[in-house]
Amino acid sequence: EGLHVEGVDAAMFLRRTESYVVALQQLGRCLKAGSDRHPVVLDFVNNLSGRSVYEAMSRELAYHPAIRAPKSFKGFMEFEVTGFLSDIRARVDDMLAELDAWPVMYERLIEYKEREGRWPQAAEGKLGNWCNTQRIARKKGTLSEDYILQLDRIGFEWEVQDSRWMQYYEELKVFMSVEHRCPKRGENKLNTWCNTQRQARKKGILSNERIRLLDSIGFWWEQDLDSLWTENWQQVLAYYKKHKRWPKSNEGKAGSWCNTQRKNRKRGLLSAERIARMDAEGFIWTIDDVWMENYEKLQQFFSENNRWPTARENKLGSWCFVQRRALKKGELPPTRKDLLDKIAFPWNLK
Repeated sequence: EGLHVEGVDAAMFLRRTESYVVALQQLGRCLKAGSDRHPVVLDFVNNLSGRSVYEAMSRELAYHPAIRAPKSFKGFMEFEVTGFLSDIRARVDDMLAELDAWPVMYERLIEYKEREGRWPQAAEGKLGNWCNTQRIARKKGTLSEDYILQLDRIGFEWEVQDSRWMQYYEELKVFMSVEHRCPKRGENKLNTWCNTQRQARKKGILSNERIRLLDSIGFWWEQDLDSLWTENWQQVLAYYKKHKRWPKSNEGKAGSWCNTQRKNRKRGLLSAERIARMDAEGFIWTIDDVWMENYEKLQQFFSENNRWPTARENKLGSWCFVQRRALKKGELPPTRKDLLDKIAFPWNLK
């Protein structure tokens, strides 16, 4: 405060104020008693919005038309408010409007691409609308060759689908940087998009530029189905070791995967090598979720009561009776008998 620099004949207002006293102090930086210069004030913070500090100053100065000068100066300092620009930013916009708008928007487009890493969408303000206008003008043949060349030079996407493709590409790029793999089937929408790219390449309709972009992030053009199957099998084995049973079909991805393997085996779609691997671990091929649920309840009952339920004791006792009867009739599958034998289930009651 109170700093005075000789030769200052302009001031820029960069701090918002609605106090005419503060504004007058700011003006004082470019005023000098006895000088015949008329300083220029650039108000970048638009002090005129709302309550006008200049109008307040004008009224105050009209009330005090003359302010006595310091003792070292003979005479009076007179102030007169003669006028001002309402908003310096509006003047800047007017100046830009007088220029050719295309180069201005073109430069803004380059800045946007460098900052955001993508092209603006049509709904993203003036720049997005401008991009859409260029696409339409090119289709109609009204866009000059020079403008087309300039946009081509920066890799501008003429088709809206290109922007959507890049959105999926950026999402995949992030996914692979975190997971270090491509998305699996059914994992998210990205997997469907990835399969579309694979099919497009096989058909020869995927551009070299898109192939290059996908190659740059290590995209898997051929899915390693064997590795994927092994990964799922290891997850199922981990479940079995933890819970001492195979997952049910309604128990998440592991249960759904097991159900798929059973169906594939019935249809003859599961390789002998995979069947052998699963057999080696005692995988149950013919399984009924309701039966397994009762089997687990029976295990729990025995661990809590140290005995087997009687036939008339509860539903579980009735279920045990049904298993014994099925064995006598030769209707109990060997896999179920093996499971009951593992827990020392008594087949003959005394």
